[in-house]
Amino acid sequence: MAYSIEKQQKLMTSLINIGSLAGTNNIGVANGIKGLEMGFEQNKCNEEAKAVRDGLFKVVIIGTFASGKSTVINALVGSKILPEAALPSTAILTFIQYGTEEDCADVFMADEILEDGHVKKGQCIRMNVKDFQEEYKYTIEDQKEFDATGTIERFAKVKYSVMYCSKPLMEGGVSIIDSPGLEDKKVATDLAMKIAQEAQAMIYVVTGRGCTTTDRDYISSVFHDCPNNIFFLLNKFDLVKRDERDNVMEKLKLDLKPIFTDKDGHYHEELCQSRMFGISALRALDARRGMTYDNDLDEERPLSVDECKRRFELSGFDKFEKELEHFLTTDEKCIAQYQKCFSQMASTYRNASVQIEDYISAYENEIQLDSEQKAECAQIIADIKKSIKLTEATFDNCSLKIQNKIADVLNGCSASIDRSWEQDMIDLAQKVDVGTLKYMWTGLKQMNPLSSKESKRKSMEEFSGKFITVVSDYFVEKIDNYLAENKTVIDQEVKDCQKHLNISLDSTESLFKDLSKKITNGKNTSISESDKNWLQILISGYLGDFSAAIKGATDGKASWVEFLKKTIFNTVWQFVLLSLVDGGLGVILALLIEYMQGKSNKNDTVKKILSNSKDDIVRTIRQQTSEICNTLNKQIAVEINKKKNEKSEEMNQKLCDEEKKMETINAAFSDHNFNLDTEKTRFRTILSTIYDEANEAYSVVFGKELSLQQFESF
Repeated sequence: MAYSIEKQQKLMTSLINIGSLAGTNNIGVANGIKGLEMGFEQNKCNEEAKAVRDGLFKVVIIGTFASGKSTVINALVGSKILPEAALPSTAILTFIQYGTEEDCADVFMADEILEDGHVKKGQCIRMNVKDFQEEYKYTIEDQKEFDATGTIERFAKVKYSVMYCSKPLMEGGVSIIDSPGLEDKKVATDLAMKIAQEAQAMIYVVTGRGCTTTDRDYISSVFHDCPNNIFFLLNKFDLVKRDERDNVMEKLKLDLKPIFTDKDGHYHEELCQSRMFGISALRALDARRGMTYDNDLDEERPLSVDECKRRFELSGFDKFEKELEHFLTTDEKCIAQYQKCFSQMASTYRNASVQIEDYISAYENEIQLDSEQKAECAQIIADIKKSIKLTEATFDNCSLKIQNKIADVLNGCSASIDRSWEQDMIDLAQKVDVGTLKYMWTGLKQMNPLSSKESKRKSMEEFSGKFITVVSDYFVEKIDNYLAENKTVIDQEVKDCQKHLNISLDSTESLFKDLSKKITNGKNTSISESDKNWLQILISGYLGDFSAAIKGATDGKASWVEFLKKTIFNTVWQFVLLSLVDGGLGVILALLIEYMQGKSNKNDTVKKILSNSKDDIVRTIRQQTSEICNTLNKQIAVEINKKKNEKSEEMNQKLCDEEKKMETINAAFSDHNFNLDTEKTRFRTILSTIYDEANEAYSVVFGKELSLQQFESF
């Protein structure tokens, strides 16, 4: 069942040929017989053929900067398609697909959110590989910007890039996705949530010494429930001393144990063992290129056949590749990928049959439109165009409504905290166990000129630790509860928008049915919306668990909880310094007298600190929720706009198809050479050729015949 170049090429050819017969046959299928002018069906077949060409089997490479991801990809492909450098060499998401145009790269810019909330579609820029590598090379300046802000603005404007490779691995149907380093948390998280979910396999690369803190944090937060499609590579394993390698692998196994433990607590050790490999990607790449870089000569030198063989054996790459290929080529995976292609072929066959029935009905019943009927059709066409524009506007309005509702809820969250502050302080003061004596002692330490800066900070950290824990936990819980209570508000807005969009789409669909009946007085080939809840699914996919979204990082920065903890620490420190240092010894003595007289207690002290902290804490929460709101709304705006364009293109293509059908039928009645029997023969040829193409492809892919009955019900 393994994939192969032959299977990939046959699937592509059959899809394109079937699409051509349904649409405009300009490639000479079936001796150049004229197609049915069903542009919508032809586009669907071509899209599926492109998916086959780009790679049925997607493999995502993930890892930290400088872990050797690019070298691993180059070793898989067998050439230096990606640059390798001391600095991170992959700064943007890159798809490596099959193609003969190996000297160019396509850069797809991210969609831009305009001030009015609408979306401007990002453009595609084609560059030669050398210019591409120079333009998006990671520089020292980029590193400085990343360290300061957690992101890099010029890379953030790029959605992804595509490079092309005609090596055997790519011809076999594999598409490789190279990701930026995990340090860019925004891109890494999006990758794991979206692309990685669609991928057949993920390769996680770490250096020979094992997982870093970044690796462990990312793995534990993203991968759960014992996934079997992740491969872990300890790259640069040849640099680890031989007597230490077993210990390094054992340490990796311990790091991965939580990943390969299912939700019932069972540890799948055998699966874990089969998914971790110590490799040297550089040795494997040298062996496949037949070249290596000689440090003594400071230049590349060729390798002999024996040297290549030996290097590849020592690289440990062969064992990993065989396991990856075995995983990708299981019957279950291949069938799932290939059946999508045959489902599209069968769908095109069925819709072509309906189209043909419409034509024959019109011809046999001599349904020729008079001038009045043509005018009625023209009016329906005008109404359809208006309806399409109205549907597009409905998409835009719904997008803005949902964005505004999310903003309202998040802003209301901060306002709720502000309003309930006085009561909150009473509750918090009871939970924070910090007395006046501790407070005064901390102030004395801050005033001591003999204490070091580090000692003073440590003392303040001990004093503020209870504040940080209690106050941050309190607000996390408060925000969780608020969002849980108000999530229904967003859900209702989404339901209302879904309803309005479905009404608009159904209205356009109804007009298409009217037009089809007017043209042929028969069946129609209109496109129906199969899923009436797609908007709710889309939005829930982006929002997910609201509290998780709030606690997560935004734009590569630390989560809002971390900002909150820093704010609490700074405000507590500032209050102690202002009240004790600036007030001097007299303030301390006054506090001590109050304490001895019982006029002050720990709750009063805590209340004073919390009262002075209020503005900064609320301001921090407002700022962070605002950033989270902007991030979520940008994602939602882009996705809804993408759906809008998809539906608009479908409806416009459908309208074009209906207009061509009307022209074709009218032209037949005015053509003295028109022969119905000849036309019926053409129709039979189209349907039989579509089936023959599908059957041939099925025989190549699955090694057995596909009956017409099976095909019609596929």
